Amino acid sequence: MDESDFRQPDESDNSLSDEENRIYEEAIAKLRSELDQGRIFDQACECLEGIEQELRALIIDDFLKIIIAEDHFGSGKDIDDIALSLGIPYETVETARAEMLQEVGAEMAAQYRKNIEQTTH
Repeated sequence: MDESDFRQPDESDNSLSDEENRIYEEAIAKLRSELDQGRIFDQACECLEGIEQELRALIIDDFLKIIIAEDHFGSGKDIDDIALSLGIPYETVETARAEMLQEVGAEMAAQYRKNIEQTTH
């Protein structure tokens, strides 16, 4: 089994409605802009007022994980440096990083099981 056996998420993995997806994409772009303007994470998240609470929580959680993916896994930046630059506790960033690794592991296991089922049936 090689990395080509694992698929990237696609539209079928998205449980958001078209409108929620539009709001989500716009919010992620706005959060990036807020950070680029020098705001810390919590200040940047203030731009999400008016978004339904459950969607807002998803956006904030995903955005932190996007930052971790880009800065830590992509660029090798230390978790403590990410936390410092975002103005949030180290534990918050470390917890999100650990969740990411757990989610990836679960997805890989699911893909492996699916692959085994396809080859044995």
